[in-house]
Amino acid sequence: MHNFDLSPAQAGQQWPALTIRAPLPTSLIAPAVVSRIVVVVPANNEEALLPDCLRALSYAAAQVEVSVVVVVVLDDCDDNSAVVVGQAAREFGLAIEVVIVTARNVGVARAAGFQHAVDLAGEVKGVWLATTDADSLVPPDWLQRQLFHAAVGAQVVAGTITVKDWANRPQQIRELAQTAYHHGPHRHIHGANLSFAAAAYVAVGGFAPLATGEDVSLVTAFTAAGFSVCWARDLPVATSARVISRAPLGFADYLNNLGRNSETADKPVLESAVPQPGLADQMHFHTAAAPRKKSHSQ
Repeated sequence: MHNFDLSPAQAGQQWPALTIRAPLPTSLIAPAVVSRIVVVVPANNEEALLPDCLRALSYAAAQVEVSVVVVVVLDDCDDNSAVVVGQAAREFGLAIEVVIVTARNVGVARAAGFQHAVDLAGEVKGVWLATTDADSLVPPDWLQRQLFHAAVGAQVVAGTITVKDWANRPQQIRELAQTAYHHGPHRHIHGANLSFAAAAYVAVGGFAPLATGEDVSLVTAFTAAGFSVCWARDLPVATSARVISRAPLGFADYLNNLGRNSETADKPVLESAVPQPGLADQMHFHTAAAPRKKSHSQ
């Protein structure tokens, strides 16, 4: 597998064509293993970034032979995210479902999206679930490679990230982040690049209603329950190096802390997902009641 870094796009390069790789053998991408894919994208006022996110997902959906539905969870949005999603669904021909919550909590938003995904599928057998963020761009073969990993036994796929643009960050931060990210084996957990079998997700109780670290909490539950986790470097997602974090202690805060204290770079990056934006002819709206909060230790 390749060793991907947190490199920006080259001048003139169009995202999400992040990298060119040899196609996977068709015989190994077994439709019998997965018959339906549902991708959840949480969003909080992300009208500017949602179109590119959904365009990238439409490219990825076109590469697989199974049904793909995208569930955009609009979490307390007061911008034009809903309008933008509707336009994207029409323009890209992407099947989109919209769930509305008012939690301003990425764990609640992801949980609502996946609850709708499971309800939408009607069963868990043959259903593969994935999640990314609205400020992120998945590569064209993102779903295809998830199916490959599922076909050879993975029940959970934890992918890596790259950074779209370092323009708002000093060179020192970029270098520190790259060094820290590639220190030791890949055990990074990102809500921007995470997927799993629906049966496994339901078995562990789904995403906890955490404002941050909901992705780490879920993968911890998967491993504790004995599910097979593939730590994949072959499907990196390009995300933003935004300065203002959408989730407490998220990736933006991690980069901010690198600037304050270089010692942070020696610590592993366990990113909590960042909520982002997210409607149309092929889209349906749903209002989800926020799940009752339980006590969690963080």
